[in-house]
Amino acid sequence: MTKYALSPLATISRAAPDGRVVIRGGSGFDRQRVDIDGQGEGRSAFVTWILARSAPATHGELIHSLASSLELHPADAGDVVGQLIEAHVLVDAIDVDELAYALRRWDAHGWDDAALFHYATFGQPFDPDTLGDVSYEDYYRSILEDLSTAGPQPPTRKPMLSPRPEFDHNAATGSTVSFADVLVKAGPINRFEERGVGLAELQAVLSGAFQAQRVIGGILGEHLLKPYPSGGARHPLEAYVIAKSVSGLPAGAYHFDAVDGTLRELANSGAITGIDTACFGKGGIVTASAVLVITSRWPRHNWKYRYSRSYRMVLLELGHAIQAIHLSARANGLGAYHCPSINDAELLPLLDLTDDCAEGPLYAIGIGKNGIR
Repeated sequence: MTKYALSPLATISRAAPDGRVVIRGGSGFDRQRVDIDGQGEGRSAFVTWILARSAPATHGELIHSLASSLELHPADAGDVVGQLIEAHVLVDAIDVDELAYALRRWDAHGWDDAALFHYATFGQPFDPDTLGDVSYEDYYRSILEDLSTAGPQPPTRKPMLSPRPEFDHNAATGSTVSFADVLVKAGPINRFEERGVGLAELQAVLSGAFQAQRVIGGILGEHLLKPYPSGGARHPLEAYVIAKSVSGLPAGAYHFDAVDGTLRELANSGAITGIDTACFGKGGIVTASAVLVITSRWPRHNWKYRYSRSYRMVLLELGHAIQAIHLSARANGLGAYHCPSINDAELLPLLDLTDDCAEGPLYAIGIGKNGIR
C-alpha cells in the first residue's frame, strides 16, 4: 500500500492581500499549487498539520489525521488530501527519500536553496512553446490585453524620473584592433597598475558592448537589438558607471542610457568610497579607474516570461553582456576585472535603487589600464 509524505520541494507562502495560504509542490511540468482558504486559526492549524507530514502515512491515515486535527468531516478531509496528492505536495514516501538524498548532495556544498530552485524548475515548460496550437502572436497579444495579472508592460528604456547632468556619446572613439589581437590579450587580471582613463575610451567600451544597435518594433512593441543576445530581446540589463579617475567625467555615479549612449549623473555622492566596500575590497575594483555595475530590471523580463525557470535566462544573458564588455574593453586598450563578489544591499543605494525585486545589481567590472595578474 502506498504511503505518502511531505515533498522536499513543497513550499508554503501567504498570498496577499487576502491572507490565503498557498502550497506548491511538484517539479517542472508538474509544479502545481493548492490555495487554502479559511480563518486565521484554521489556516495556522492546517499549516502545522502539513509541516508534520514527514512520517509516511497511508491515504486513509492522512484523511483520519486531518479530520481529527481540523475537526473536518472525513469527506472534506478526503478532498483536501486528494488535492495535496494531485499537486505533488504529498508524494510517495519512496520518492521523498530519493529526492531528499539528491538535495543533500548539493546541501553539503551550501547549495540548499539553489537545489530547491533547480529541482522545482527542472523540466518546466516554456510558454508558448508548450501550449499546443496557440501561436506566439496570439499568446503575446493575450497577455498584452490582460493587465489584471501582471499590469502594463515595463518600457524598453528605463525611465529617468529627474533630469541630471548628462555626458553624451559624441566623444566615443572606434577601435582598429583586430579580433585576434583582442583574444590574445583577453586573459584575466587581478589589479591595475595605472590609474586614469579617458571619457572617450570609457564610452567606446560602453557603446561597443552595451548600446543598442537598432530599435525595432514587434508584437510586444518597441525593443532593442544589442551586441549580445537577450531572451526575447527583452534586454532587462542596465549598466551603471562609478567613475573614480576618468578624465572628462567628474567622479561620481552615472547611469548609461543604452539607447542614446549618454551617461546621466545619479544623486548619490558616496558611490566612490562605497563601491570598494560593496565589492569586498577586491584589488581589481580598488585600483580601477571606473567600475561598471550591471543590474537587471526584473519585471522587464518576467512580465513576458512568467515561469520561474526563466530566471536562468537572465543569468545567461548576464554572461553574454559581461563577455561583450570584456572584449570591448580589450579592443579599446583597457583591461577588465571581473567581480561577482558584490554586496547587493550596499550597492542598491549607490545606484539610486530601492527595490531589489524591481531592479537589482548582479555583477561589477573594474575598468582600467595596465592590468596584471
